[in-house]
Amino acid sequence: MKLRLSLFRPKAINFSRCQTAWIVVGSLAILSASPASAATYTWDGGSTVDSDLQTAANWVGNVAPTATAGSGTYHDIVLAGSTRTSVNNDFGNGSVFSSLAFASNAAAFTLSGNTFWVNGNVTNS
Repeated sequence: MKLRLSLFRPKAINFSRCQTAWIVVGSLAILSASPASAATYTWDGGSTVDSDLQTAANWVGNVAPTATAGSGTYHDIVLAGSTRTSVNNDFGNGSVFSSLAFASNAAAFTLSGNTFWVNGNVTNS
């Protein structure tokens, strides 16, 4: 008894120039969609160690935001209260936030450290 094995060969897909152009345009539209704002983080300055943005204790719920350029997920930042108002951006240069708001109960804040971008509005609410 002979056993015959055959390998599956996928067929090549041939696209016309027009179909290829639409695929490229569709892909670019998906890639250029504006990033969604993933969450809102509110500063409470609760750390006993520093005033860094990446220190979890400085945020309500003790969870720090992320701010990675090109990640596609940018967060809303709210600076509130009157504790640790000299804030240091210890994220890398060029980090990105969706928005930056100063709460109505906020004292005057001083921001220092690395540069960052705000994709949306900077407000004093």
